[in-house]
Amino acid sequence: MPSLDSNKVLGKPCVKCGHRLRYKRGNRCVSCKKGQPYSWHLENPEKNRERSRQWYRDNKGKAREANSGWQKKNADKLARKAKERYKKDPDKVLAINLAWRDKNRGKIQEYNRKNHRRRQLAPYGLTPEEYDTILLAQGNRCAICGCPPPEERCLAVDHCHKTGRVRGVLCVRCNGGLGMFGEDTARMKRAIVYIGGVLPTTEEE
Repeated sequence: MPSLDSNKVLGKPCVKCGHRLRYKRGNRCVSCKKGQPYSWHLENPEKNRERSRQWYRDNKGKAREANSGWQKKNADKLARKAKERYKKDPDKVLAINLAWRDKNRGKIQEYNRKNHRRRQLAPYGLTPEEYDTILLAQGNRCAICGCPPPEERCLAVDHCHKTGRVRGVLCVRCNGGLGMFGEDTARMKRAIVYIGGVLPTTEEE
């Protein structure tokens, strides 16, 4: 049996080899290097889990930052393991995912609500703050018909399909109308004349 020094202590017998001599740091067996959980953790699993949860609640920002950093650093490893799990038992993975979604439906809806607006604006290169600036400049109304945005919804972003330049924000009907006319001002003028009761002839075209 290895000799005792300042870095080693006598503990409970190792579950693998039976030796009691352990390193102070990490509580690993000196003989087989196997780690042995502290007895309190084994005897009080529920209290241990609750203590871990309480620490997470008290240090949520610190924990999330550490987890996010680790996940970004090991993104390839996580993706590879996820593929391996799915390939090994796809039905089990799908069942776990569906169960989690059912259990956390409210959390998913809240997340989608907060990020829906940002995802909508991303293709146009706009931030929520820039969108609010445009809307405020239009008096919080559609730039064409002047109607306010519907409850819990945003006005649509109108942009030039050739250049991608954002022109303003419109209600769904006005934005859809421009799209149906192909943004062709000549066709729009003819439509105005037509609605006024005079259908343009071929010669007038």
